[in-house]
Amino acid sequence: MTTFSDWMVGCFDNRATPVFSIIICVWGTVFVELWKRRQARLQYMWHVYKLEGKEPIRPQFAGKLQEDPVTKQKDKVDYSRAEKRSKLAGSGLFVAFMILLVLASLVAVTVYRLIFEHDWLTDDAVESLPGSSLLPTLTASLIQACIILLLKVLYRWISWQLTRFGK
Repeated sequence: MTTFSDWMVGCFDNRATPVFSIIICVWGTVFVELWKRRQARLQYMWHVYKLEGKEPIRPQFAGKLQEDPVTKQKDKVDYSRAEKRSKLAGSGLFVAFMILLVLASLVAVTVYRLIFEHDWLTDDAVESLPGSSLLPTLTASLIQACIILLLKVLYRWISWQLTRFGK
């Protein structure tokens, strides 16, 4: 009988790990190169390939409207340092929260898979079924896919809110 830590090491350190690592490395490299190609093609199509650093400051992000006490007209006034810092801190907290949310979902799905795999594969009747070792991995993958789709909706909403917050 092995200990739980030996069993956990066996889940992550097995014969498939080097193959998986190579596949991920190749996929990552191909993805980055294809992304660079797509970006260059879109820059050429939109005639913005030499536009780096030439974008003007958008007026809606330059400051706030404030009434001039003398002329009673509304003029654009820069944000104070305290307002800029509070906006940056709020945006930074949102980003940190979202990173922690992603890490928590990864840990939760990994723990789910380990527990389900341990409970599922210790039953002799279930172990004799063909493909029974794939069920924990497949369910964990489906749960992770659902989490990714939900987080995508949440990211869009939060980015819209942060854009409005930055004005």
